Amino acid sequence: MSVLTRLCRGAGLLKWSSPLITRGEPRGVGSTSTAQQADEDILRNAQKQNQQTRIDLATSYRAMEYYNLHMGVCNHLTALCPAANGEGTVMLLVPHGTHWSQVTASCLLGLNEKGALKDCTLRMIHQDSMRFYDNVAYDTEYDGFATTGEEGPRIASKLGDKIALILGNHGVLTVGQTVAVAFDHMYYMERVAMYQMLAMQTGGELQEIQPQVAARWSLMQEGLPFILPYAETHLRGFKNLYAKKSPEVLQ
Repeated sequence: MSVLTRLCRGAGLLKWSSPLITRGEPRGVGSTSTAQQADEDILRNAQKQNQQTRIDLATSYRAMEYYNLHMGVCNHLTALCPAANGEGTVMLLVPHGTHWSQVTASCLLGLNEKGALKDCTLRMIHQDSMRFYDNVAYDTEYDGFATTGEEGPRIASKLGDKIALILGNHGVLTVGQTVAVAFDHMYYMERVAMYQMLAMQTGGELQEIQPQVAARWSLMQEGLPFILPYAETHLRGFKNLYAKKSPEVLQ
């Protein structure tokens, strides 16, 4: 299988060969490699190839813009590569409306064969990220400003039983059993997104926390008894601050 890069302008078609990641043959007798180690190697290789493809594709966008081989924001280049999380492949393409002179490796979207956003998701690169392990939903069906109540049920169905929903082309939604919990989730969601963006800007390979570690932490903090005391203390700190600084807030 190869990476296919298509220039949607007339009959222009570019093909760049780049093998997708495959599981290697078992190592020789005496090897200490385990199934877990093999999976970790595959994940690292997938992340490395994903990042390299992003760099190559972003550079191609810039070079095509340099040669004036673009039509405003109406055409695009795409590339197939391993998903950064090691689960299948994704098609990388530029977000709609982005001028080719502004394309970066980190801004490219990764979609699966069903058109669902896969590669621009929250990555487990910081201990705070683990709060959201398998607990974030994504909405890629932005349809303009909501002026009726129809948007509510649709968003609720997207959110499901998760604590956060990333709304494509819009923003972030967090929920909680109390105001303090929802507030605390939002604070940490913004923080981990910032960490991820800063890390991606280095252009280096991200060192992700192993899924079993993230899952263990997620199970440990699952439920209100673990989160609530910290969330309430977090919000109470601001109540105390504003009681002195801006008492009208509490009136």
